[in-house]
Amino acid sequence: MVFEPNDSFNHTRQIKRPDAIAESKNMGADYCLLLTLGEFRDHAQMTFLKDYVILESGVLLDVNTKREVWVLNEPYKLYRTNVGHKNYLGKIDDIAKVVAESIVKGD
Repeated sequence: MVFEPNDSFNHTRQIKRPDAIAESKNMGADYCLLLTLGEFRDHAQMTFLKDYVILESGVLLDVNTKREVWVLNEPYKLYRTNVGHKNYLGKIDDIAKVVAESIVKGD
């Protein structure tokens, strides 16, 4: 489930854990995944400069115990060339895959 933006949640500031846990409980979720994206670069096509996106922080919380189940230990940066110029937002999907695999493995 993904939250709908409101007074407590939006896409321009970091969400506080207590607010995220409360909202997750209201939605009937057992877990809450908080991810904070950082800097990104999306160069013009054919400049041959690497594009990137950074996952600054991430934590998976057990909603009932409020304990951390998984934590991103250090910022994660994904690069790609800009030849063919796929949107940098595609890297967000790549980050989601890496996070999911890490959670499953218990890293």
